Amino acid sequence: MITDAETYCRVSSYWNVPCRYPTICYRIILIKILRAIIVTTHAYITLVANTKTNVGSPIGNIVNQLAFQMDVLKGPRIGWPLGKQSNGIVFATKVEAYYAGISAALAKESLAALKKMYTANGSGKGISDYLVALNKAALNTEVLAQFDVALAALQLVPDPLSATLISQPTLADNAYKEIQKLLTLLKTDVASATAVQITFMDNDGD
Repeated sequence: MITDAETYCRVSSYWNVPCRYPTICYRIILIKILRAIIVTTHAYITLVANTKTNVGSPIGNIVNQLAFQMDVLKGPRIGWPLGKQSNGIVFATKVEAYYAGISAALAKESLAALKKMYTANGSGKGISDYLVALNKAALNTEVLAQFDVALAALQLVPDPLSATLISQPTLADNAYKEIQKLLTLLKTDVASATAVQITFMDNDGD
């Protein structure tokens, strides 16, 4: 059931007006993240019995989802407000959670969650381990290292992100570039190593 608070949150986001329920909206974001984790967990359970890598397969879905979420982080969450699709014109009010002032924090949590998804939280059952099983340990090491570099770059970006984009754009740009490198590794190298076809429409140009 969609609550009045969630309805208002969606309307607020669309019309770019303050949300009357910032605490509830933040909880809604967390619930959506948990739902995504549940979906990913279900995909992993199915993965045990299905190791195909064709379109729609569990492995294919996981690699595509990793790349897709990384693309969203790079583009709509950081790149677009930074001006990567507007000839350098910054749209600071278009950052995620603009009125809550937690845009950078959400980006950091998102990237950390994607790393956990990639490694299955160190359980030995992630895409990272699958790469090792495919004799692609060097690639896995490179991806893990780039996750850490991107996370370190994001840690230097303070909230509110809207203010940082104007006062310290270099910090946001550095994080953007490191996330872009990580996205390239996932979309090209990891996808190629696992024989997965990337099927989602990306945000090229930002």
